[in-house]
Amino acid sequence: MARFLPTSILLLLSACGSTPALDTTRQPADLDSWAREVIPLPPGFAPDMPAGDEQLLFAPGMFDAASEQYWSYAFALRLEESGLDAARLTAIFELYYDGLIFAVAQGKDADVGDDPAQVRMRSVGDGRFEGTIDLIDAFVTLEPVQLRLVIDARDEATDTTWLKVQASPRAPGHGIWPDLEAAADLALAELRGSSDLPREEH
Repeated sequence: MARFLPTSILLLLSACGSTPALDTTRQPADLDSWAREVIPLPPGFAPDMPAGDEQLLFAPGMFDAASEQYWSYAFALRLEESGLDAARLTAIFELYYDGLIFAVAQGKDADVGDDPAQVRMRSVGDGRFEGTIDLIDAFVTLEPVQLRLVIDARDEATDTTWLKVQASPRAPGHGIWPDLEAAADLALAELRGSSDLPREEH
């Protein structure tokens, strides 16, 4: 898993326009210790997802079942598809999490059943969605976990959607959520910066 220092605050301020808005009024969390990963989409474990890119930031206690930060992380997605509604987001996230949990469990010879991730999503207006994912933690405990999701979506042009996602099993109002919001802002800014770079042809 790749780690690197956060990009300049100027990059955060430059991510504007029709993409999810960045909150520059709140004191940001210290994200230096959050692990990062960037992957092209679709990933190998979910080949039917739309094409694009994903940037993830993991809380330090993400894989510690005793931590208040367990399964808490933020990510941004650039998807080559627009006009996403709650039903389509549900389908995309089920493809992603079913594939992810199956792939990790297979590597451990663990049985996670036929449907290891159940996603429910609803629109709360102005491009924001809230939802839950009931999944099996194939990484650590092999026990069920329910994640809460907060998603901000914005279309750009006619064929691209930017998603800013916060995920945690913690209840609303828990102290992890301001950190996740700051991490999601940073993930979006860094993904936009990397997406603007020239890409090698293969």
